[in-house]
Amino acid sequence: MNEFARIQDVVKFRLDHYLMILAEWVGINSYTLNKEGVAHLAGSTFNVFLRHLPDFRGEIIPSKINGRGPHMRLFKDSACGEESLDSQGKKTIFMVSHLDTVYKVEEEIENDFHFRIEGGYVYGPGVVDIKGGTLVALASLVVLAQLYPEVYRQLSFEVLLNGSEEILGNDDFMDVVTKAHDNRRKSDCYGLVFEEQDKGFGLIAGRKGVGVYKAKITGISGHSGANHAACTNSLRIAANLIEELERLTVYPDLTVNVSVIRNPNHAFNRVPDYTELDFEMRHYNRQEFLDVHQKILSFRDYVPSFVRSGMKHINIEQIFRLEPWAIDPANAVFAIFKDALSPYVQLKAGTRGGGSDANRLAPLMPTIDGLGPRGGHCHNSKLLIEDGELIAEPEKMEIDSILSSVAITVMGILGIYRR
Repeated sequence: MNEFARIQDVVKFRLDHYLMILAEWVGINSYTLNKEGVAHLAGSTFNVFLRHLPDFRGEIIPSKINGRGPHMRLFKDSACGEESLDSQGKKTIFMVSHLDTVYKVEEEIENDFHFRIEGGYVYGPGVVDIKGGTLVALASLVVLAQLYPEVYRQLSFEVLLNGSEEILGNDDFMDVVTKAHDNRRKSDCYGLVFEEQDKGFGLIAGRKGVGVYKAKITGISGHSGANHAACTNSLRIAANLIEELERLTVYPDLTVNVSVIRNPNHAFNRVPDYTELDFEMRHYNRQEFLDVHQKILSFRDYVPSFVRSGMKHINIEQIFRLEPWAIDPANAVFAIFKDALSPYVQLKAGTRGGGSDANRLAPLMPTIDGLGPRGGHCHNSKLLIEDGELIAEPEKMEIDSILSSVAITVMGILGIYRR
């Protein structure tokens, strides 16, 4: 029996046990803004890891952001003393996942989203994004310790779980990553991220960067009947600005999406004098990402043709940035994984339009993403079917993909060790 098949057999032997763990995690609502739920899941995950990996230590780290749940860090140092470390013992594997999901408690109840097994799939909120990925990370470490104890002993590990990955905006998880990386400055570090794997053994080697913006638009208010001609409608300016922003989109690489419009001083008999827009821009290429950023800021000087006041009405600020992770044909981690797995499966490297913690990790160390299980319907609660009816469709995960994902991860770590 080859190594790849042997690892899968070991996981399969304990698959029911792992699915029980997953059922516990999926049963905990960890919507990003459910601070108590994220904390509950952090505690459960922390205890499960330590129960299976007693030589790990760690901490649950409160978020510095008001209303956000905690992050989690678990780590194991190399068993070799620093003075006796050879080249194989100076390596640290960062394994990154997140605790939060996109589903509110009310949404889970309304759509009857819960953990269930049916037809070779596991269904439930967050089952593939990303609680199944966290399970793959756990099982990979357990299998590595069982089948390759000397490799496990000599490597150092950092397991980092983000408490608020799903909401773009100010966050403090990068502080956790940076601190852990600084502690490993004498090591060669490699980043493994456990988001959903693509079909056909497709790993992720590049992601779009994300810029999140707020536009504040001021107008001139007055009575909508008696003084309309002297007014400037901030909502009308916003509508024109939305058209200009969305026009920047160039598929498939660049997208600009306006998602929120606020008009806090709304009254039917009053011309709006203040409107806010929240929007985002995504691009794969860093330089083009920066160029489009400048184009967006240039709309501070945009004055629609109907505006007669001669004043500037638009202020745009970037409130969050996640740098692009551009695909690199020479990606060191993917090359190692591909070489290690080549006798068994042919790995592919792809890109994904959404950002992830891989965008944070990649500037610090060689990184690969997509090591979680395969599945579908991430972030969806209702899907449009052919007859026009909206139906609730929960996330799903291929059960067998747990076996292959663990085998890919373990073989990849062996490749890093042997490099």
